[in-house]
Amino acid sequence: MCHVGFMSNGDDRPKKTWREIDAARSGGSSRGSRSDEKRGGRPLEQSREYRSYKSKLDKLFTGSADVLNEKRLESDFGAKARDAKSMEKSVLTAVGEEAIRTSFAEYETAHGFPTGEAMLMKLLDVTDEEILGKVLSAIWAKFEDKSMQTSVALRTRLSTVKMLVDDPDVQDAVDALLKQ
Repeated sequence: MCHVGFMSNGDDRPKKTWREIDAARSGGSSRGSRSDEKRGGRPLEQSREYRSYKSKLDKLFTGSADVLNEKRLESDFGAKARDAKSMEKSVLTAVGEEAIRTSFAEYETAHGFPTGEAMLMKLLDVTDEEILGKVLSAIWAKFEDKSMQTSVALRTRLSTVKMLVDDPDVQDAVDALLKQ
């Protein structure tokens, strides 16, 4: 199909329409066909290796994370992590000092002293000087390594501990923490 430009500058050669130009572009260029010949005539996207690579890549970023998590949870390490999480939940949901102390004793026996902020905050509800001494030391260590910051909730809990516990060592530790 020949078209003559709107403004003719003396060039009478045939002009291609946009549709013809687009068809020529989408039909492939001679450069693309030469590179396809080097690969055996198949475009890269249609090769078996490329499809295998793409499916592995898709699994990596989509479904395989679930598979990895399942494998991790099935391992011995995963069982210990689930057990620790379950025991931590029992401490955090315990109501009353005796229930907190009992569930905490089980947790400490199985997994050692906790370092998580939520557990430390919950253990401030106990009036046992020995437990409070450990908790306050752990909170102090978290302040020093800047992994825990003072909050209104923490200040309130520390003030309550100061009112309820008469032990001078606990009082001094609470005062030092409140100054932070």
